[in-house]
Amino acid sequence: MTDHLVDEEQRHQLSSEACAPTGNVRISPRQLLQSLSTFRIERTRIEPLEAESCGAGRNADVVRARLEPAESSTTSHTETQDVAVKKMRVDDDIGDTPVLMMLAHEVHLLSRLSSPNIIRIIGFVEDLKNGIAWIVLPWEKNGNLQEFIQSAKWELPERISLIYDVISGVDYLHCREPPICHGDLKSLNILVTDRSRALLTDFGSARSLDSSVGERTLSIPLHPRPEATEDPQLRAPRADVAASGASITLTGPAWTLRWAAPELLDGHLPNLASDIWAFGWICWEILTGNLPFVGENDVSTARRIVEGELPSVLGDGRLNQITALANLMTECWLLHPSKRPAAKTCERQIYWMDHSPLGSSNESTSFEIRSPWFFFSLACVHMAQDKLEDAEAEFHRSIDAACPRKNHKALAYAVRGLGRVYYRRGESFKAERSFVCARYILSQIGDQSGLAYTVKALGEVFLRRGEYDRAEELSVAAFDIFSRAGDQNGFAWAAKALGDVYHQQGEWPKALGFYITARDIFSQIENQFGLANTLNGLGDTYHLQGKYSETEVHYFAARDICARIGNQVGTACALIGLGDVDRLRGEHYKAEKLYTAARDIYVQFGDQHGLASALNGLGGVHIMQEEYAKAEETYIASRDIYARFGDQNGLVKALTGLGDVHRLRGEYSEAETAYSACSDICSRIKYQLGLANVYTGRGHLYFERENYAEAENSYKESREIYSKLGEKFSLATNMWYTGLLRRAQSLYKEAEGFALNSLALYSELRLENYVLRCNQFLKGPWPCKDAGKQWDMVSPRPKSVD
Repeated sequence: MTDHLVDEEQRHQLSSEACAPTGNVRISPRQLLQSLSTFRIERTRIEPLEAESCGAGRNADVVRARLEPAESSTTSHTETQDVAVKKMRVDDDIGDTPVLMMLAHEVHLLSRLSSPNIIRIIGFVEDLKNGIAWIVLPWEKNGNLQEFIQSAKWELPERISLIYDVISGVDYLHCREPPICHGDLKSLNILVTDRSRALLTDFGSARSLDSSVGERTLSIPLHPRPEATEDPQLRAPRADVAASGASITLTGPAWTLRWAAPELLDGHLPNLASDIWAFGWICWEILTGNLPFVGENDVSTARRIVEGELPSVLGDGRLNQITALANLMTECWLLHPSKRPAAKTCERQIYWMDHSPLGSSNESTSFEIRSPWFFFSLACVHMAQDKLEDAEAEFHRSIDAACPRKNHKALAYAVRGLGRVYYRRGESFKAERSFVCARYILSQIGDQSGLAYTVKALGEVFLRRGEYDRAEELSVAAFDIFSRAGDQNGFAWAAKALGDVYHQQGEWPKALGFYITARDIFSQIENQFGLANTLNGLGDTYHLQGKYSETEVHYFAARDICARIGNQVGTACALIGLGDVDRLRGEHYKAEKLYTAARDIYVQFGDQHGLASALNGLGGVHIMQEEYAKAEETYIASRDIYARFGDQNGLVKALTGLGDVHRLRGEYSEAETAYSACSDICSRIKYQLGLANVYTGRGHLYFERENYAEAENSYKESREIYSKLGEKFSLATNMWYTGLLRRAQSLYKEAEGFALNSLALYSELRLENYVLRCNQFLKGPWPCKDAGKQWDMVSPRPKSVD
C-alpha cells in the first residue's frame, strides 16, 4: 500500500484540478487513483461469500464478500466485516481505459462525501491486468428500498421517515459546491441499513454541476479521445415520439426509464431537476409499494412520461391522509424542470411531517413491541387528522412501551401528548394534570426544549380559562427557555403563544410584534403549519385594528398554505376570519357561505371548539338577516360548547350574541340576564373588549327602553374602552349610537358631532355601507321615535323613515 502513497499536498492539488468547473482539465485516471491510495485494498483481503451476483447494474455486478482486517494496524477496522463488492465489467473489446475512468470517477466522488444518508466507501481494488476494478462498500442486509418496503406492513410515520432519509441525501448532494447530480435515483439504488435508514448508492452516473448555469462539469473526462465511440451505457436516455403518436423509438438504458424525467427522454443530460422528478417517484414507491408505471411496457411508459399522463396522487385513497406529501409529489412531477421544487424545499416540507425511524432490524416489527417513539409518531398523525380517540390510544401505547424501557423522555412526550388530546376535547383539568406531570419528568431529565413546549402548552390551558396573568407568565418562561436552548421552532411557537395572550388582553401592538417574530422565523425555517397558524393570528389582530386589507391578505395566505399542506382545520379558521370581514362590510351572503364551509369542516373532523367559533359567525349573520330564531339556536349551541370547554372568551362572545338576539326581539329581561352573565365573566378575567361589548349591548337596551341616562353612561363606558384599545370599528359604531341618542334627546348639535366623528372613522376604515348610512343620517330629517331600531347598525339596512 505504501508504494502508492502520495504527498497530501499533491492529493489536494489533484482533487482541486479534478473538480475544475470548466470540465476542460484532463486528469489521468491512474493519477487520480494514486491520489486516493489510502482507499486502496489488497485483493487478498476479500473473500467472496456467494458465487452468484446479488445485483447487477449497467456496468457492474455486486457480490457479497468478507473483508479481512489489514495486517497494518493503521486501519480503523480490526475485525472481519461483511461487504458489498461492486465489480466493474472489463470488456477486452474496448480496453481498460473506460473502466479505469469509471472506477476513478466513482471512488473519487464517494471519497469526498460524508452524510448519514450516503453510502460510505470502504475502499477499492484495482488490477486491470487481471480484469479487476472493484469498489468495496458496506453490506446492508436489508437490501434495497424496494425490497424493504415490500418486506413488512410499515405504518405512515415509518414510510415518511424513509422518504426523509432519501431527500436528506439528495439535499446533501444538491447543496454541495458545486452541486452534485446523482443522475440515477430510484428505489433500486437506495439501500436500507440495519438501523432501517435509507442510503443513496450507485454514484456511477453522478456528476458535479456548475451551480451558476446547472451544467455538468466532469471530474475526469469520460471519453479521453474526441474520436472515441460514445458509450451507449453512459448516453442520456431518449424517446423520439412520431408526430402521429403511433410509434416511439427508445435509445439509452431502458431499465432506468420509469424514473426518467421528460427532459431526459428528449436527450438532455440529467440535472438537479431530474433528480427531483425521480424523488417524486421514490415517494410514490414508498407510500404505495408500487413501481412507477407498474404493468406498463417501455413504449407506453415513455409515452405517458412525455405526454404528462401521471397518476393523480390526490385521488388515491392511500394518500388522502397526507395531502402535503401528495401535493409535493405533484410539484416534483411538473413537466417544466424550472418549476419543480429544490431539494432543500422538499427536505424542509418533509422534515415538519410526523415521522418515526424504524429502528434496528434486529427488533421485531410486531406492533406490540415497537419503539415508544413509533407509537408517539402514529399518535401525532392521528392528532393532525383530529382522530382524538385513535391518538389517545397510541399515546397510551407509547407510555406502555416507554415504561419498561425506562425511557423517561418518551414517557414525558407521550404524557404531554395525552394533555393535547384532553385540551382539544375541552377537558381542561385533565390536560393541566398531564402537562404538569410531563413538565416534572422533563425538568428532572434536563430536556430543555421538551420542557419549554410543555410549559407553553400549560400556558394555553390558562389562556383558554381566561387566566391571562398565569398564561403570560408561562408563555414568557417558555419563550426564555427556547431562546437559551437555541430552538428556533420552539422560539417561534412561544412567540406565537405570547401573541395570542396579548391579543386576548387587547394589547394588539404587543401581539403584532410577537406574531411578526413568529411569522418571520416560521418562514425562515419553512414550517408551513406554524406559519399558517401565525398568519391567522395576524389576521385576527389586524381585523380588530380596522386594517381590513392586511386582514384579508393574511387570511388568504393562511388559507392557501393550509390547503397545500392539507390542514383543513387551519383552512376553516381562515374562512371564519374572511367571513368576519365580509359580514362587517354588509356582504351577508358571502359571509354565511364562508361560515357554513368552516362549520362543515369542523363537523367533519369533530372539532367542537372550532365549530363553536363558526356558529358564532353564523349567529351574527342571522341577526343581520333578522332571522332571530336561527340566531338564537346557533348562539345557544356555541354557548354550550364554550361552556363545556371552559373557554371564557368564547363564552362571552356567545352570551353577548344571545343578549343581542333577545334585545332585538324585545325580550329585555332575557337580554339583561345574558349581558349580566357576560359582565361577571369579563370582570373576573379582565377581558376588556368583551366588557366594552357588554356595555354597548346594555346601552342599546336602555336606549330602546328610553332610559337615556343609563344608555349614555353605558355608551360612555364602552367608548372609553374602545378608544383605549384602538378598536376603531366599535368606536365608530359607539359614536353612531351616541349620536342617535343625542338626537332622541333633541341635542341636535351634539348628535351631528358624534355622527361626523363616526363618519370619519368609517371612512378611514373604508366601510362604504356604513359611510352611506352616516351621510343619509346627516342629511335629515332625523327621526326621533324608535331611532335606535330604525337606524340600528346591526340590521342589514336602515328601515324606512317617514
